[in-house]
Amino acid sequence: MKAITLVQSTQEAIENITLFNSLLQDEKGRSHLVRLLPHVQSWYAVKTAEGYRFGPSKFIGYAGMSAELYASETGAGGRLDGRVTEKKLSPWAVPVSEEDARFAQLNTALARFCAAYGTFPNSRSRISIFEPSKKEGVTEMEQVRALCVLIGALSEKGKRELKRLAFA
Repeated sequence: MKAITLVQSTQEAIENITLFNSLLQDEKGRSHLVRLLPHVQSWYAVKTAEGYRFGPSKFIGYAGMSAELYASETGAGGRLDGRVTEKKLSPWAVPVSEEDARFAQLNTALARFCAAYGTFPNSRSRISIFEPSKKEGVTEMEQVRALCVLIGALSEKGKRELKRLAFA
């Protein structure tokens, strides 16, 4: 049985969105994927020149995905776990809440995307979007935590010098 591994970069996840969309254009891929669209609860989006492209967390969060692997390993007894992919993908993307100005636009785009395949989004679906500012995978909170560790390792003299330089 082939090992299933997580993606290692934002770029790899975005490439998987492109792959997912390409597989939906192929008759064989479409036959495996379309039946699962209404079950997807966690969607990721990326803005392109043509509009938004969407991909399910369980598909885009794993490396080496195919339509067959996704269809066979999703659901009860499958090896794909959305909780695992969410943990991996969430630092690289921004969840789109109802307060977000893009909320209606993205939900409409997702509904149109699903409708193109004769289906609809899950009523519990949520969307996160990859943004240029988050593509590097390091969030501001992660930067703050890293700074705290570094500052904590400084001597008292080093902390005074840092305070002098940073807040002068």
